[in-house]
Amino acid sequence: VTCASGQWDGPCAVRKLREVRLCDVVNWNTYAILSKVGREPVSDMERWMLKEELAAAGLSLGDLRERGVKEIFPKTALGKLVLGMLAAWRDAGIAEHRVEGVEVKFNTGRYEFICGENR
Repeated sequence: VTCASGQWDGPCAVRKLREVRLCDVVNWNTYAILSKVGREPVSDMERWMLKEELAAAGLSLGDLRERGVKEIFPKTALGKLVLGMLAAWRDAGIAEHRVEGVEVKFNTGRYEFICGENR
């Protein structure tokens, strides 16, 4: 993206952004939490794991049952990264962007080749 000078201008490019879609970008904390929003753990091991990840996000199992994805996302590791970047742009006077929606989609028909295995 070039701006008035005809040269690359990062802040100008950020101001011109209309939409950013993050797809297949997730870490364990965000995946573990968002994949269980509105659902109960199915085992004691899953309950323990969720409690650990939720604690890191300042959330509880009750929050996971009662809150929606859009409310929980900002507390996850990926949510903090995204909101931190938006805050940095705002604080630097570059742009006033915001998160308008968060959705979790699971693709059960496609696998990725990870560490020599289809997962």
